[in-house]
Amino acid sequence: MSDLKKSNHKGINYNSCLSSDKKTFIHTAFFESDEDQKLLNELPSFKYFQEQLKAGGFEVPPKQDLLTLVGSSTSIF
Repeated sequence: MSDLKKSNHKGINYNSCLSSDKKTFIHTAFFESDEDQKLLNELPSFKYFQEQLKAGGFEVPPKQDLLTLVGSSTSIF
């Protein structure tokens, strides 16, 4: 998160939330363009995060869903 904040890149809206069970993390990422998505995926700290995620030894394996934003109470871009 700190690297994304430092980059101040306006085309990426990335969020991480902790569920009430204090174990489950939910991450959402919205991109203004394909280039923005590529920028996040090539960020060294994000690559490291993904490596640690894959090596994690989770109770339940991570699941990825592709979402389409249909509305927001604020402008995300």
